[in-house]
Amino acid sequence: MRREQLAEAIQVKRDEMIQIGLSKGLRNEETVRCSQELDRLLNMYVLSTTNEQEAVNV
Repeated sequence: MRREQLAEAIQVKRDEMIQIGLSKGLRNEETVRCSQELDRLLNMYVLSTTNEQEAVNV
């Protein structure tokens, strides 16, 4: 997944998590699962940024 796609997916997942959290609570299993998915996307984004910077520095 490209960085632009990841950025978009992160925003969509963040919005989804906020809506679930507001309607079901922050400790709800669905909210926590969505938060974990958001974490995974954020980690992928950070790794893609780091890998891109390393490629430029080579």
